[in-house]
Amino acid sequence: MKRITEALLKALPGMGAIVAVLALVTYVAAVMATNMYGNTKTEEVRQLFGDLPSSALSLFQVMTMDGWRFEVVQKVVDDGHPMAWLFFLVFIFVASFAVLNLFIALVVDSLAAEQKAALAEGLEELEDEIEVEREEADDARTEILSVLKQLQQEVAELKTALATPRQSGE
Repeated sequence: MKRITEALLKALPGMGAIVAVLALVTYVAAVMATNMYGNTKTEEVRQLFGDLPSSALSLFQVMTMDGWRFEVVQKVVDDGHPMAWLFFLVFIFVASFAVLNLFIALVVDSLAAEQKAALAEGLEELEDEIEVEREEADDARTEILSVLKQLQQEVAELKTALATPRQSGE
């Protein structure tokens, strides 16, 4: 949980940039919608797209897909803009799906970087443990070799001791 929280906190500066891109896309689309659909005699459409803040709010509603079909798009289409659905469809794809994917990519990238750092830290600890065990194994190997040399000397001495009485007994 700690790593996930750290990864999300590290992703915050990048999220600010994505929010700025989303604000820019919404602003451009709001200007376009105000120019295309704001000059109408229908009061409902004028409330939705009559000025820039209203257009931005309506497009935010479309972007979040909260009642966009009947409350926003259908009113504009019924107002005499039969191809308005195309504008809103493009806006939904750009604002919702593309920007949402940017958020997801940023978080996943941050989590992957955090996981990589954690693995590198674990690898360093493992290498330290291996080095300690290697040194212990070298010490044990040295001790075993010294004992084996002593045994070889004792076996050689026993061979000479056993061989000497036989030769004298003949």
